[in-house]
Amino acid sequence: MSLLSNILNVNIRVLVASLILIIGTIAPGFLIVYIFKPEILYNLTDMKIIFFSSSLSLPYIMFNTVLAFGFNRNINQNDTKGELISGVILSIFVIYPVLFISYIFHIKIIWFIIITILLEIVLIIRLGLLGKKNGVEVNES
Repeated sequence: MSLLSNILNVNIRVLVASLILIIGTIAPGFLIVYIFKPEILYNLTDMKIIFFSSSLSLPYIMFNTVLAFGFNRNINQNDTKGELISGVILSIFVIYPVLFISYIFHIKIIWFIIITILLEIVLIIRLGLLGKKNGVEVNES
């Protein structure tokens, strides 16, 4: 079998989920390093770059996955993959705009962190308001 036939035989849901995970985990961390400290990229091997990039992105993903679990009260125990993808997508919507602003305006990393935290707060408020609007109660316990 050729590579093309293997790619064509892949389930489209698996392909989309894989692309979302790559775009949400490796790429933001790589862009953070590229924008704020590009000389690090010359000293690391490819595998170290992937691990380092993932380690920069994972705190955002973990936080947003917890948010996705917290604000979704109709969780099916077998659908944790869906919640993880939701957390990655939320992270994408938080990190990429701030990375774009950082690249265009050459802001320092401390401002990147502050703006990202502010966007996370806005996201929490927005998800809370959507939950109340849709009749979903958030448990306080």
